[in-house]
Amino acid sequence: MTPRRPATRLDFEVAIICALSIEADAVRELFDRDWEDDGPPYDKTSGDPNAYSAGLVGRHNVVLAHMLGMGKINAAAVASNCRSSFPNIRLALVVGVCGAVPIVPKTKNEIILGDVIVSTGVIQYDFGRRLPERFMRKDTLLDSLGRPNTEIRALLAKLGGMHDKKKLSGKLAGHLDEIQKEPELEAEYPSIANDRLFDPNYRHIEDGESCEECGCNGELVRRRRLDQGIPQPAVHFGLIASGDTVMKDGEERDNIARQEGVIGFEMEGAGMWDTFPCIVIKGACDYADSHKAKGWQRYAAATAAACTKAFLEYWVPAVTCHITKEYTLAFSLSGVTDVHEFVGRKDELAQIHRALNKSEGRRSIILHGLGGIGKTQLVIKYLKNYHTNYSATIWLNASDEISLQQSFYRAAEKILRQYPALLFIKTAIASQGPHEIIRAVKRWLDEPDNDRWLLVFDNYDNPKLAREDWSVNDEENTNRGVDEQSAEEATTLTKAYDIRTFFPENYQGAIIIATRSSEIRIGESIFLKKFTEVEDSLAVLRSNSRRDDIENGKASEATVNAKANKYSR
Repeated sequence: MTPRRPATRLDFEVAIICALSIEADAVRELFDRDWEDDGPPYDKTSGDPNAYSAGLVGRHNVVLAHMLGMGKINAAAVASNCRSSFPNIRLALVVGVCGAVPIVPKTKNEIILGDVIVSTGVIQYDFGRRLPERFMRKDTLLDSLGRPNTEIRALLAKLGGMHDKKKLSGKLAGHLDEIQKEPELEAEYPSIANDRLFDPNYRHIEDGESCEECGCNGELVRRRRLDQGIPQPAVHFGLIASGDTVMKDGEERDNIARQEGVIGFEMEGAGMWDTFPCIVIKGACDYADSHKAKGWQRYAAATAAACTKAFLEYWVPAVTCHITKEYTLAFSLSGVTDVHEFVGRKDELAQIHRALNKSEGRRSIILHGLGGIGKTQLVIKYLKNYHTNYSATIWLNASDEISLQQSFYRAAEKILRQYPALLFIKTAIASQGPHEIIRAVKRWLDEPDNDRWLLVFDNYDNPKLAREDWSVNDEENTNRGVDEQSAEEATTLTKAYDIRTFFPENYQGAIIIATRSSEIRIGESIFLKKFTEVEDSLAVLRSNSRRDDIENGKASEATVNAKANKYSR
């Protein structure tokens, strides 16, 4: 089944935050669907300056937040605004590149460039007091960032086990291959020769110049994993140090690693922590020493993105975590006159389907044509074919306001039969007031999670629209004056009303308006022409007259078409 584009930003439960464009590019390359290809960007809350990309990763609707720059302050601002615009986020992933501790003090495990570090906790290592002889990090209960929530810790414990860790690494390798197929990302492995680890005491001479330019020739620390050929990226779980300063000191790196038990250094995780349940997933692009260079950033960004997609395959989406009600109504065409068998109109049927299959915001179409041309039957055929695309379909007789009010009353009764606990619907019906009933039904349709309904306004033949919605013909008719109008036209004017007052307020759901008027400008217009093909006309005659003996050649083409158009209503 083709996944549907989320109707609103309330449908997003996973946020990914990237500080660098190369990090965001790698993540976006692994979108299974880019929702911006299917519609405009999602709206934001007022005052949110963030830029977002939205897509599907596996089973998850993901919003990618693009940061203006690195550091805790930028990360905190992005997180706060993202939480405001996407309030149902359950998991935030800070994805990108970091500096690695090359040898983990406790386990002596090697971390090489391109490996991925997944945080089990974040330590704000540069938050504290600078004393004359040392820096004292604040680590009291009130000053610490804490640890991930129970759900995250449970999953990290699972993935840290031997079997799942192997599977995670295998999935990472597969997703990395996908990224590397895009040449513009330049995500190829740089080479074993470029993975150089110097002794912590051997310092880079000139900041801003490469080791080659400076002639760095100190003794290299042997890396056993590099002796076995080009390595596959490994995943390491552990504490990660986060701060506002770039770590470029091998000795300080090792001191903090021994004291705090961290295995990597980065700059954004601490800013995210107070806003979201958070995990840092970062690829090692350097060893957090003075020999730091940018040559590994693109590959490390790619391995981090690949690990992120692999990780999300294990993260279980909530079952409609923010939906507390059901909005499904049983499909019914009770009270609507249906023909024996619908024939023809395939092009118009496809046109309706295309117009209503768009997944962003409110979809509205105006189906117009002469009286009796077959508008109602075409809508019935559409509903029979596609009613499963909608949680509820409500048919409304829009021939005049009284009939429409009665239709809303029947709709309210139907909703209440399905959901008898809806007090506001029950109260409105008990009041017997048409305006209260209409408001109650509109309230139900306006609920944020109730966004897959379809309203059919049939026989809206007496439109009364605001001046900006009139066509040239409308203005000409208005300028004629009442004296020049026929009695029939005068009667029509007294029955005219503005249908938009019956629309739900929120910009969601779908609406079909069937009308004789070609002057309505509140949706995509579809014109229903008379039958012109004899074969279609004969099929309509056979279906509606129940006579299978009607054959071509027994009447003139004009006669057949005229009779068919009469029967198609």
